[in-house]
Amino acid sequence: MKKLTSLHKGIKLAALAVASLAIHQSTYAQGDVAQLLKAGSADASKLVQAYTTPFFRGFGAGLNGGWYNTAKPHGLGRFDVTFNMNLCTVPAEDQTYDAAALGFTAIRLDNPANHIGQTLAGSISPSNNPVYVLELDNSATPIPGDKVEVARFDAPPGAGLPYAGAPTVQLAVGLIKKTELMVRYMPTVSLGKQGDIGLVGFGLKHDIKQWIPVVSKMPFDMSAYFGYTKMSLSYGLDLKAENGVPNKTENNGVYADQMMNLDTKATTFGLIVSKKLAVLTVYGAANYQRSSTTLGLNGDYPITSLETRPTDPNFGSKVIEKVSDPVNFTVDGANGMTGTLGARLKLLVLTFQGAYTFGKYPMVTAGVGINIDWK
Repeated sequence: MKKLTSLHKGIKLAALAVASLAIHQSTYAQGDVAQLLKAGSADASKLVQAYTTPFFRGFGAGLNGGWYNTAKPHGLGRFDVTFNMNLCTVPAEDQTYDAAALGFTAIRLDNPANHIGQTLAGSISPSNNPVYVLELDNSATPIPGDKVEVARFDAPPGAGLPYAGAPTVQLAVGLIKKTELMVRYMPTVSLGKQGDIGLVGFGLKHDIKQWIPVVSKMPFDMSAYFGYTKMSLSYGLDLKAENGVPNKTENNGVYADQMMNLDTKATTFGLIVSKKLAVLTVYGAANYQRSSTTLGLNGDYPITSLETRPTDPNFGSKVIEKVSDPVNFTVDGANGMTGTLGARLKLLVLTFQGAYTFGKYPMVTAGVGINIDWK
């Protein structure tokens, strides 16, 4: 009973670590993301997507990591609990974006020569960072093409760390016919007024070597696997209205329920081969991975705009407009084939594992686990 209680506490602590790391990564730039709404409802999604896409690709790849550290499934009723950190390197070409290629509707570059912006994985102190200018048609004058500058703001810098990834914790249990069930689960954890986070996932690993004549007698293990993970995160935002600018006539000045909502789905499958050498197991795998992340900025936000109604007392002047749910888009991950090489050290019931995954977003995995399987 004491052992089960200790194991339960260990799983709970690992789940809390997953929540803590995921929240830290996903909310690092939430202030910068909210500030990009200064671009106005027409262009904000383009800027937010360009800025965050590399992080989401690395995060999705991270959720697809850590499913295995051997090709050998557990025996019936035997199990392990494993905590992994999966850290991806963002390639150089994804550490910046070309603002001139985004096709803005209302904003422009203050200096067209400075058009290379940093993504979240980019430099924290870039030189020649873009400055964006929001200009709207001045309907208060009869001059065609006359525009009014409504907002001017710097492109946000990167975090200075070209990495992204995700921690994972999972339980694996042996079933019949050399099959293993893998489960990832973290009940929705409330962050109070800041939001909540939850994760669920499942996978299967099956020994296919047993079904292949001649190969079934060879001294190594070979299995096929499948894994699916979904993580949802909500985090509160607090974008304030520009000082000194009046609210639009029908705007009551209340900007409620500002939330950044993230939903990431990650799927992977492949073939694993491993060889046990005393306490050391070496393994390799060919994988296919796919992930997608949907980002929504939901709630009401104060966006500086221009009053265009001739009958309004603020006609031709800057006003604060209330915009609901201004950003919503889905980003595909670093999808495609990858290859993994790794090793696991087992000392009694403790395991220590490390792996490297080759791909567009190369990934290092390191982890520790409790393994109750004596074969």
